Amino acid sequence: MNKYYWYKHVDPVTKEVVYVGHGSGGRAWQCGSSHSPLRSKDHCKWADELLERGVTPDEWVEVGEKGLSKKEAKESELILIHKLKPRFNQSIRHPLLKFTPDLYDTAVALREAGHSYGYIAKSLGLSIITYIVTGKQIGR
Repeated sequence: MNKYYWYKHVDPVTKEVVYVGHGSGGRAWQCGSSHSPLRSKDHCKWADELLERGVTPDEWVEVGEKGLSKKEAKESELILIHKLKPRFNQSIRHPLLKFTPDLYDTAVALREAGHSYGYIAKSLGLSIITYIVTGKQIGR
């Protein structure tokens, strides 16, 4: 079903894109620590502070393209995260994760050149499981 969309959380004062996500239904508006345990602590704190000041989610949520499949919405989300590098998308990454966006680009280029997952992982100094799992998480 094409019920998905991608969205951005934009600081209403600075206009900085602080988060990019994808979802369906009311996902984009589930903000603050009482509404979304899946968001980072910093993201929830940011939303809670806005709510305390009387700023409502309709003032910081921007829905992008609608009517997408889940795969299409996730792909759009990942492209925007890579391009915009929103601060709250970065904060949910594990601090020891070695798979940086630049490393990912290199891995994609190697895969498109016909190299095996094992070769790519070894070439980039990663375990094969790190490469495969991270690649699946980012839609490849």
